[in-house]
Amino acid sequence: MHQTPMYLAADIQLAVDRSRQNLRSATDRTCFLPRTHNTFGDRSFSVAGPRVWNSLLAVLRLEMQFRAFRRQLKTLLFSRWQLRRIVTFFMRLINTLIYLLTYILFTKNEFNTNNCTHT
Repeated sequence: MHQTPMYLAADIQLAVDRSRQNLRSATDRTCFLPRTHNTFGDRSFSVAGPRVWNSLLAVLRLEMQFRAFRRQLKTLLFSRWQLRRIVTFFMRLINTLIYLLTYILFTKNEFNTNNCTHT
């Protein structure tokens, strides 16, 4: 149903295809990550694609059905997005509280200083 174009498939190899030994990567379905010598090479599809693939959870990499893979990937990405939104909200809340407390403390100190000089 979903066929990978040959020009993309030629750039990516599973680690098991390149290894002659029984490594853990053979069962994890990780991709071989070619070495590069600059950031331009790091951004190429042949490097960036396998890096993203290897960063996925093993459960996703082991999924063989495209529809199940897509569903699990969307669930993972949505949950990470939600977590990021929650963390951002709480960080903003904490920053606001720190600002308010600092403002209250300095205002209180100024008030006490002004009252002491007027007495």
